[in-house]
Amino acid sequence: SHATQAPHATQAPQATQHLPVPPPRGSSSDPSPTAGPTAGPTAGPTAGPTITVASVPSGHVYVRHLAPEAHGAVVRLPDPDPDTPDRPAGARWWPPVMLRPEWARTADFDVFHVHFGFDAVDPAELTELTEVLRGRGKPFVLTVHDLRNPHHEDRAAHDAQLDVLVPAADAVVTLTSGAAAEIARRWGREALVLPHPHVVPFSTMEAAQERRGWRTGDTFRVGLHVKSLRASMDPMALLPTLVETVAAIPGGVLQVNGHRDVLDPDGARRDESLAAYLHDQADAGRLELHVHDFLDDDALWDYLASLDVSVLPYRFGTHSGWLEACRDLGTAVVAPTCGHYADQGPVLSYAHDPFAGGLEALTHHLARLLVGRGHDVTVYAAAGSDPALPVRALTPPRFRPSAVSMRDVNAPAEEWMADHHAYLDLMLDLTRTAGDRFDVVHNHSLHHLPVAMADLLPVPLVTTLHTPPLPWLESAVAVSGGASSFTAVSECTARAWAGTIEARPVLNGVDTRAWRPGPGGGPVVWTGRLVREKAPHLAVDAARLAGREIVLAGPAQDREYVAEELLPRLGPDARLVGHLDHRRLARLLGRASVAVVTPAWEEPYGLVAAEAMSSGTPVAAFARGALPEIVAEGTGVLCAPDDVTGLAAAIEEAAGCDRRAVRRHAVRRLSAERMVAEYEQVYASLAHGEVAA
Repeated sequence: SHATQAPHATQAPQATQHLPVPPPRGSSSDPSPTAGPTAGPTAGPTAGPTITVASVPSGHVYVRHLAPEAHGAVVRLPDPDPDTPDRPAGARWWPPVMLRPEWARTADFDVFHVHFGFDAVDPAELTELTEVLRGRGKPFVLTVHDLRNPHHEDRAAHDAQLDVLVPAADAVVTLTSGAAAEIARRWGREALVLPHPHVVPFSTMEAAQERRGWRTGDTFRVGLHVKSLRASMDPMALLPTLVETVAAIPGGVLQVNGHRDVLDPDGARRDESLAAYLHDQADAGRLELHVHDFLDDDALWDYLASLDVSVLPYRFGTHSGWLEACRDLGTAVVAPTCGHYADQGPVLSYAHDPFAGGLEALTHHLARLLVGRGHDVTVYAAAGSDPALPVRALTPPRFRPSAVSMRDVNAPAEEWMADHHAYLDLMLDLTRTAGDRFDVVHNHSLHHLPVAMADLLPVPLVTTLHTPPLPWLESAVAVSGGASSFTAVSECTARAWAGTIEARPVLNGVDTRAWRPGPGGGPVVWTGRLVREKAPHLAVDAARLAGREIVLAGPAQDREYVAEELLPRLGPDARLVGHLDHRRLARLLGRASVAVVTPAWEEPYGLVAAEAMSSGTPVAAFARGALPEIVAEGTGVLCAPDDVTGLAAAIEEAAGCDRRAVRRHAVRRLSAERMVAEYEQVYASLAHGEVAA
C-alpha cells in the first residue's frame, strides 16, 4: 500500500455523524495508470531479490494501486489473455486464466494471490487449484473483498467458493475489522486488515479538490446511480424518500443515473417499474434523470466529483470500491448499515427496515422486555441480529452436501439444506444442554424441526403460531404427539389452526413508547409492504372516492404489482414516499387523520393498525383476519372486505374518532407490555420452580 495512505488507514469510522469534505488521500504524483491490465512487472530494479506474484487479477485497479511509489521488491505477472469466445466485451482478464489448475502447474511465480474472479470457477476446480499450489509449495494468499457477492441473489455459490478458499489459504487478508470478525466467526481464520488503497489517480484527486473550491451557487447535488441494477441494489426502497427529502433541502437537486440496458425501452435488462417511476418523477421536475452507456474511468470520476453526496442503494454487500472513489474525490457517502461499509471510513448511515414482519418484531420486543423484567434470556437468531439482545447466532459448522447427493433429481436447494442443518444442530444441542440452562424454550420459527423434536427436550417448549396453517408444521405436529404447547398471535390465527391443534391466543403487541401520539389532521396514510396481498391500490381508490389526500409508505417488494396497479394511480392526491425509517414513519402516522388497512388475505395480526392506533390515529380497514380483534368501537371503522365504496365511507367516519380514546385503547389492549405479561403466565404454567425465559 502507498506510504502516503498511512493517515487514511488510521481514520476511525464515524458513521451517522456530520461528514466534512475529506482531504485528498494521496500526493500529486500519479505513478499508476487507471486503465488496462498490468503490462509487465509493476516494480523496477531493487537492491535485493524480487518476489514474483501471480495476482488474480493483476489488472484490477485495487491490485494496480498496491504498487509502491518507489521501486519495490514485488513483480506482478500480467493477466494472461483468456482468449475465450464468451469473454465479455472489453474484459481483459475475465475469466481468469490464472485460476485454471493447469496454468498453476507450470507457471513461474513465488506467491499466488487471489482477489477477484473466482466466481467463474466451481468449488471442485478451486479445490484442485489449491491442491496444485500446495503440491508445488507455493504460498497462497487470499484477500477477501466480498463476503456476499453483490451480483448474486442467492449467496450459496459464493459461500461454497469461500468454503474452499478461506480454509486453504496460507494467509487471509481483508479490508475492514468488521469483515475480519465475520471471517473469524465463520471459518475460525484470523485475517490481516489492510485498508483499501486509493482508486482515483492522485492527479485527478487534486484537480477535483481544486474544482470543489471554485464552486459557486447554492446547489446541493445528491446522486444515486442504479448502474445495471445488479442483485444487491434496491433503488426503489430509497427513491421515494430521496425525492421527498431532497425537495425539502434548499437548493437540493436529486440526480439519478442509470445504464441503457435497464432504463431504455428496448434495454436487455429493462426494469419496467423502476423506469416508469424515474421517468414520471423526471417529467414532474422532481429529479434529473441521466440515461447513458457504461462510463469510462475519466467520465466516472467527473460524475462522482460533481456530487455533494452519493447514496449507495444496496440491500446487501461487504465493501465498496465506489465508496472509496467518492472518498478520493471529496464526495460524501450515504451507505446502508448492512455489510461493512462504515468500517471503510466515515460515512453517513441509513438502515433498512429492521424487521421482515410481525414475527421478527414480536420476537425482538419480547426478548428485550423480558430482559428488562429480570429474566435470563438467550435468543437464537440469524447473524446480524440486534447486538443489544443476548443473541447466539445460528451459525453451526459449515455443512455442504456432497456433489453426488446434490445431483439427485429430488435434492432440495442448498439454502434449504443450510436452514435445515442450522435448526438440526440447534435442536440437538438443546437436547443435551437445555436442562442445565433453561426453564422454557419459546419457538417462533416456521421450521418444522423445533416442533417435531420438542419431545426430545428436557424442558417444555412452547411454539407461537404467526401464520395460517403450513403443511410442514402440521406434519410436525402430527408426528410429535403434541409435545409442544402452542400460542397464536390472534384468535383468528388460533381458529385457523383449530383443526390441527389447540392454541392459546396471545394478541401481538407493539412498543407504545416508540409509537407516540401525534396531532393528526393530516392526510390519510397507508403503510406496509407494497405487495398484492396488502392491496394498497384499493386504499388509493377509497381515499380518492372520499375526496382525501393519501400518502403511502413502504418497500416495493413486488415490483410488477407496483408497476401495474399502484404507479398508474399516483398523482397530486396520492403520493408514494417510499421505505421510511422508524422516526419518519412514526411522524407520518402521528400526523395522519386516518390509517387505511387493506389486507387481501386473512392477516394473522395487523401490525400496522396497532402502530397507527398507538400513534392516536384511527383506522379504516377491511374486516378481515385479526383486524376485528384489534379495531374496537370508537377506535376505527371496519367495512366488508374488498368493498372500496364501503372503505371510503369508513375513512370519513373514522376521521371523527377521539384520538385520545384511540391511544388509550392501544396502551391497554395492544401494548408489548401487556403481551409480555401474558407470555409470563404461559411460561409459569409450563416451567417448574423459578421462571426464567
